[in-house]
Amino acid sequence: MNSKHERLTIEMNSKHEHLTIEMNSKHEHLTIEMNSKHEHLTVEMNSKHEHLTIEMNSKHGHLAIEMKSKHEHLTIEMNSKREHMTVEEHLTVEMNTKHEHLTIEMNSKHEHLTIEMNSKHEHLKIEMNSKHEHLTVEMNSKHEQLTIEMNSKHERLTIKMNSKHEHLTVEVNRKHEQLTIEINSKHEHLTIEMKSNLEHVTIEMNSKHELLTLDMNSKHEHLKIEMNSKHEHVTIEINSKHEHLTIEMNSKHEQLTVEMNRKHEHLTV
Repeated sequence: MNSKHERLTIEMNSKHEHLTIEMNSKHEHLTIEMNSKHEHLTVEMNSKHEHLTIEMNSKHGHLAIEMKSKHEHLTIEMNSKREHMTVEEHLTVEMNTKHEHLTIEMNSKHEHLTIEMNSKHEHLKIEMNSKHEHLTVEMNSKHEQLTIEMNSKHERLTIKMNSKHEHLTVEVNRKHEQLTIEINSKHEHLTIEMKSNLEHVTIEMNSKHELLTLDMNSKHEHLKIEMNSKHEHVTIEINSKHEHLTIEMNSKHEQLTVEMNRKHEHLTV
């Protein structure tokens, strides 16, 4: 994270899952790529040029959306198994150029697509429900807010971005694997939670108060680290099966405490 240029890059590759997020609030650019086994989601948003591109490929279903509010251009392509829809082929379309409002609804067999666009208020809402897959996208460029929700069988992705308050929240829940990321560059706070089967990782970082907290639990092993550079305090706890180690250091008061308990052996310094 580079708060000076307000740029954030996140990459996650867990077994068959890949997540890439790039955010540059200075230029107001957001790029999201998610590839989970047979499903792929790509989102690009540039609020400066008022451009939004969404591509979703899930097994047999493909959805591509492009929107340019500056030139008032909207392109939609949808190909799901036996059905295909373009801008020229639709079931229900309502468009009012005076109020710059566009509404598209499509319901074919088990597939449902709803699109609402109001360029006056710069609001876009997209809902797609195809069999067991659901995608919801809401964008309000006036308040610089983007919300994306994707639920496919056992996989769920939620992304919330508010560039006005410089806040980003990402939640990924797939079966037993969970990833939560919260970033608030205004308060310089970062929180990451990752839970995969029996492994748990928690990271909290607040650069304003210069505080770092790391909590990791993998099977029977536990690690906890706390560091506060403002008060010059460090705490380390390690618990591995029957072994326990605790270290506390306070350089302000020039104090060091070490505790170690291994099976029947105990040491205190």
